[in-house]
Amino acid sequence: MRRGHRASQPATPAANLALSHWLLAHHLRQGLSGYWQANSVVLDSGGSVILAPIYGGAPYLWDTKTAWYEPADSYANFVVSVTSPASEAVFTRPAVMLRVFGPPAQTFRFQRYVIMVWDKNILADLEVTPRTS
Repeated sequence: MRRGHRASQPATPAANLALSHWLLAHHLRQGLSGYWQANSVVLDSGGSVILAPIYGGAPYLWDTKTAWYEPADSYANFVVSVTSPASEAVFTRPAVMLRVFGPPAQTFRFQRYVIMVWDKNILADLEVTPRTS
């Protein structure tokens, strides 16, 4: 392969860019997801969509703001799960989300994503809510 060949190729779109666009088009602005989707979507959307990362039903407090998890400060009404790869799917398994938050009002499937939407602020149902000092 010639030197510089890869550098001259078009950039690959961000991994979760399509998800960012889908969430914006469906007016879903603040929710929960696994770590990989959370950071990517916040960046890809320019902060228009906030996904606070969780692991199971608890906050995943790495590269986050505690206010994202506080029901008094934020309103999250959806969870993004992925069907693959397994290393990402473990964060927000749909069966666990059902146990923690109850049945969603709507469930959407888009590419490798499952988006569950509730008619309530699901932050109040997190298993552990961080407290600010």
